Amino acid sequence: MWHKIALSLWSVAVMLLFFSCKENFSEKNREEAVLVRIGDKALTRGDLEREIPDRLKSKDSALFADNYIKQWVDDQLLYDVASRNIPDKENIDRMVERYRQELVVF
Repeated sequence: MWHKIALSLWSVAVMLLFFSCKENFSEKNREEAVLVRIGDKALTRGDLEREIPDRLKSKDSALFADNYIKQWVDDQLLYDVASRNIPDKENIDRMVERYRQELVVF
């Protein structure tokens, strides 16, 4: 329960940061502004902006951004926990590399 409350508060804080950034930021600084960091992974403002569909109204884009950030955080936390529980990481790495090669070939 506390996780959902903390996540909701965090999302509100991130949304305030997202929409209150000054417009005099250079495009590069705005693009690289980190919204959320989980371990060594970071979600930047540019990453989020690329995911928001073009034709959304501002209220809808704020809702989309909030949901995207929450999902991103959940995915990162779940991945971190799951990756710690894998006994044979080398086998996973081999399978991923094989799959990557198959994707490139096709």
